Order: sequence, then C-alpha cells, then structure tokens
Amino acid sequence: MHLFLNRSSSTMSHAQQLLGKLQSKQEAQQLDACVELCQMLVMGNEETLAGFPVRQSVPLLINLLSAEDNMHLMLQACRALTYIMESLPRSTSYVVEAVPHLLLKLKSIQCMDVAEQALAALDMLSKKHAKTILHSGGLSACLCFIDFFSLNAQRSALNITANCCQVVTSNDGHLFMESIPVLISKLNTQDKKLLESCCLTFSRLVEQLKTSPVMLMDLCKDGLVTNLQQLLLVGSGSVMTTNVFTMVLRILSTVFQYCTSLATEFIKQDASGTIRSLLVGNKTPVEIGLTPTLLHRSSNELFEILCLCAELLPQLPKYGVFSVDNLISGNDEEKHRQWFYRDSSRDHDSWQSFSKAENKIISSSCDSGETDVILAMKINSNVATDFTLDLSTMKMENEETGELYDITTSRKKTFIPELLHSTSKDKEKEDCRLTLLNDEPALYDELCQTMLLLLFEVYRSSATPNVRYKCL
Repeated sequence: MHLFLNRSSSTMSHAQQLLGKLQSKQEAQQLDACVELCQMLVMGNEETLAGFPVRQSVPLLINLLSAEDNMHLMLQACRALTYIMESLPRSTSYVVEAVPHLLLKLKSIQCMDVAEQALAALDMLSKKHAKTILHSGGLSACLCFIDFFSLNAQRSALNITANCCQVVTSNDGHLFMESIPVLISKLNTQDKKLLESCCLTFSRLVEQLKTSPVMLMDLCKDGLVTNLQQLLLVGSGSVMTTNVFTMVLRILSTVFQYCTSLATEFIKQDASGTIRSLLVGNKTPVEIGLTPTLLHRSSNELFEILCLCAELLPQLPKYGVFSVDNLISGNDEEKHRQWFYRDSSRDHDSWQSFSKAENKIISSSCDSGETDVILAMKINSNVATDFTLDLSTMKMENEETGELYDITTSRKKTFIPELLHSTSKDKEKEDCRLTLLNDEPALYDELCQTMLLLLFEVYRSSATPNVRYKCL
C-alpha cells in the first residue's frame, strides 16, 4: 500500500511539473512537456494515474491545439488528449470541451497527421458524446475530406458518423443531409469494416427517421435504394458479410414499410430479378413445374429476405370480409389499454407507441393499483436501458441519462391524433403499392409469380419456425 501511494505521489508530482511547462511561453518547452505527458499516459492506467489532474491539463492542451504555426506541437497536444481518454476513460466529460477545436482541424486541414489524430480523438468521444459532435457539425467535418485520409482514419470517420446517427431526430436534417452523397459513395468500398460502418450508419438513420416519410424520401433521393439493391446483387465478394447482408435487407424493408412510394420504385427496378438473384443466384425467371435450387442461406438471411418480399406487397383491406380480424381482436384491445410516450423536452415530437408486450405489462400494473413500472426498452439505442414509469404523474424516466418522457393512454389506438392520419380506406388510397397494382398489374403478376414459386420452396426446405411462418 505504501509502495502504491509513493508511486502515485511521484507520478502526480511529475504531472504537475509537466503542467507548469505546458504554461510556458516557449514552444520548445511546451513540446517537450507534451511528449513526456504522452509517454506517461501511454504507460499508465487508472490505478497508476489515480489523481491525475485531468481538469487542469485538458484546457492547456486545448490551448496548444491553436498553435497553427507549430504542427508538431498541435500533433502532440492532440495525442495527449487521446491518450488521456485511453488511460482514463471517465475523463471524456472534460475532453468533450475540445470537440469544436478538433473539428476545426478537419474543416481546414493544414497537417494530415493532425487531422487523423483529431479523428482518433473524436472516435473515442463519439461513444458517449455523439450528440455534442453532431450538433457541432461533426458529420460534415469528418466526411468532407474522407477520401484523402488513410484507411484507419476513414474507418474512424465512419465510426464517428455511425455513432452520431444514433441520436439524430427528424429535426436534424440540416446536420447530416449534405453528407448523404458521400456515404452512398462509400457503399462501393472494398474494405469490410468501412462497408459495415457505412451500412450501420444508414441503418441507424432509417431507424431514427422511419416515422417521417418526408425525411426518408430526402434520405433516399440521391440513389440510396438503387445502390443498396446493387450491393445485394454484386455482393462485393468477400466484403459482404452475413451481418452486412441482413443489415442492408433490413434497411430496405424498413424504408418500404414506412414509405411505400420507394417500394414502387424498387419494384420498377426489376424487384423480381433481385429476389430471384437473392434466393437462387441468378435473375433468370423460374420455370413453372420445375423445382428451383435455392442458394444456401442462414435462417436470419432468409427471414430478412422474406421481410423484404412482404413489404413489396400492398396491405390487405381493413373492411368488408377482412374486418374479421378486428372483430376477433376487439375484446383484447378493450382489455389492454394502448400506451404512448414522447420526449418531455420536445412537445412537437409525435407520440410513439409501446410494444404489445410492454402495453400488457403497463396495463396489468395499472389495473392492479401499482404506480411504478420498470421496463427495459431500446429508445435511441441498440442496447436495452431501464426506464421507470410513474403512473401517478404520467412520466417516464431513463435510469441512465435521467431524460424524462411524457406518457399517455387510451383504450383505442386512435386516441392520439398524430397516430391517426386517415381511415382504413384512406390508407389504402395512400398506399402507392396498391396504386401500382391497379395501374400496372403486369409488374405485380411477375413479382407474385416469382414469390409464389420461390417462397413455397423456402417453406418446404426450411425447418426454422419463424421462416416458415413468414412464408405463410
């Protein structure tokens, strides 16, 4: 214990000396201090650097980033900030103050080494402070000169972009729309990690913007759907992993589900040939009476292909003979209330509905007289987080971030005006897939014939329950 305390005291004493040199007016002393500080941080960890003066050192290093006439000093200062976060992960709350200065090194590149080191620092910051980077113009800064960076720096730039896209909203279009053409061009990369990060970026964007068809249209106006379709057909050799393949299919399925006009464009671009290529390996029409030979696909891949097929077809009517589903499920809907939530800080945001399972849990707790409910939910994140619902105040709180959400309830799904745009018949008229079916039935004839033959074979040859169910 005494040895540890002595070693820690010696390290902190050395750190204070280096901080004194960083405040020197002579750049030579500042550079030497930065180099020594980097060496100390690289060799240290949270135990050996306990008590390190992070709060005092970060402003000094940020100040050195402005030494435009001394590239070596800027580079070492940027490295020191990066090493502080590596050795002391909890220091990011202080280093986040450097975000505007780091982005400035990317917007106006004077030294490529400094720019790439700034990307490395931003990559670490984006894991916890993506919103700060996004609202500081981080996406355009990181992607502006991406083609001139080394491969590792390009990976960092796309990692930052993917992390920032986890927190975008429909009101942030001006922060990322101008960067979409650059991201689309990166779908043609031959690097596996770059492609995965690029697809992850689009996946998160679509997930965040799916309730806004206008934003989805803007997102896809530069040829995103066409490029993703081509990516599926070409496969990019060994670059296309199973994870990327299913991710691309899920992006298309989500886009078509919430923006049917894009689904019709996809159908016109030889959707039948694309489905045949995905399932049998070529676009040649399947002959009736012959059993097609399916490509070997995992159950996850088959499921996502089937989800894509489902979103190409118009929805069934909700009235007439098809209203039997509503009659059967009516009692259940009356029994379990429908619950909705929205961010308390954004009154203009639309209400989002809880899942069916979450609805039942909340309704059961409410009926039994409980006022507090804890749910594990994925809101603006791919990781489930605990949320506490206070049914007495109709508020929901994120246990990790403290963010508050309003909640409301109704025994009818149409209680929230934002969620009810039209009647069932009006929705059918708005479904562009149904319009295409009526205007150009030949396109759907070919598509349905292809699906019927191939999906029957998938159903017959698959042993996975969810795949067989999806075929039906």
